Amino acid sequence: MTATTPVSKPRRRQPKKTGWHAEEIKARVRMNGTTLTKLALDNGLDESACRAALRRPQPQADRVISRFLGVPLHELWPDRYDSEGLPIRHVRDEHNHERDDAHRLIAGAR
Repeated sequence: MTATTPVSKPRRRQPKKTGWHAEEIKARVRMNGTTLTKLALDNGLDESACRAALRRPQPQADRVISRFLGVPLHELWPDRYDSEGLPIRHVRDEHNHERDDAHRLIAGAR
């Protein structure tokens, strides 16, 4: 008699609330007749601010892009902003002080 192993179904990840893809934002800005660089400069920001907003939070640039596209912040970046347009704070674990303690030990040894 041969033993058979049960065939397991592949696990599917639950979709993460990611909002718009960076390429979608870039394409929509271009379709509306400008570039991210020009959008930033026209609004008094550093030339790379709107491009950087596609990768990490840049509150001023995020608002400029949102206003230009006419799409609420929480739809573009649901992991950054709540439905009222307020930033979502990602707080570190308050009970994990290992890094702080290690830093103090190294700094104290000098």
